[in-house]
Amino acid sequence: MQVRAEINELIFQLEAANPTPNPTDDLNKMNGNWRLVYTNNTQLLAVMAMERLPGVVIGEITQKIDTIGGRVENNVQVQAPFSKTTFGTSAQYEIRSPKRMMVKYEKGTIQTPELLFNIDLPDQIDVLGQKVDLAPLSPILTPLEGVLTEAIKAGNGLINRLPKTTDVQIKSDSAQSWLITTYLDEDTRIARGDAGAVFVFSKEYAMDNTEVTYGSVLESVDDDTVNTTVEDSMDQVVVVDDDDKSEGSTTASA
Repeated sequence: MQVRAEINELIFQLEAANPTPNPTDDLNKMNGNWRLVYTNNTQLLAVMAMERLPGVVIGEITQKIDTIGGRVENNVQVQAPFSKTTFGTSAQYEIRSPKRMMVKYEKGTIQTPELLFNIDLPDQIDVLGQKVDLAPLSPILTPLEGVLTEAIKAGNGLINRLPKTTDVQIKSDSAQSWLITTYLDEDTRIARGDAGAVFVFSKEYAMDNTEVTYGSVLESVDDDTVNTTVEDSMDQVVVVDDDDKSEGSTTASA
């Protein structure tokens, strides 16, 4: 709870120093791919908590804003044993004020899973809080690697014949939310949504290879000199700790 309070204090400081008072009027800054680096949204925290399942890894959570087409796309990368996929939503947005946009979700998307060739077992896995040693299985599975590799190749051949994505139409009139952008510069965006949700995004660029992992901590900023660039105001990426991942769920706005 103390860490969350410190993060919220820093977010308030950044919002008070917002260099873009009318974010929705600055479409060049809003446009592009944004990577989620912190949220208190409980539905997304529930997604992140899936990492507690053996072999499951939650990758990047991203939001793409297309200011020309007036669209927002959200994506979550998920990797399970021998496969990976991406889940997403696609929405239309309308600007309602210099800071607020209304988002209406139109469809969900599921990327056809890709089978992975990496069949290396970890030394141990965590099952319901208990460490399970997998080392004794290594001599048994090693002779089967060639067979598994060929099976994965065959599986990918069949999967490649399927559509790249499966769309699920969202027709409910209640499938909408709002986002208020409270901070925006060239690299960082802070938005607030339904039920007190806060989202901190870092802009992705073509040459940006920075890896985000859920476990970094936001360092504090000097109260007297709150700057408006990522380098000066955010020493590390903001992410969610394990305690936060275990909370309940609400409607997601990101």
